[in-house]
Amino acid sequence: MPTVQSCPLDQVLLADFQWRTRSWLMVKPMGEGAPMGIRLYSGSAVVPRRNPASGKSPMGFLFNALLGFHKVYSKQLLGAAASRAWPRPQSPHPMAA
Repeated sequence: MPTVQSCPLDQVLLADFQWRTRSWLMVKPMGEGAPMGIRLYSGSAVVPRRNPASGKSPMGFLFNALLGFHKVYSKQLLGAAASRAWPRPQSPHPMAA
């Protein structure tokens, strides 16, 4: 089960039960007038296990092998979310003339 870490009121830091992955979210109001909007910031991290013998924290082969795919997927996912987050310009109604 994820745990919620201590953060300012406009932020939250989540960690999985093994503390291996972290997700950070923050909201900020946009603009001073109407209509008000909210900007959402997010980030994530994968934390490697420390090798007790060497003291090093390698990410490992599988992580490195999947990192390129993850970067492409993340950019596409965020782009798709952003394209749906802002209102699209309204086209003129076909009956209005």
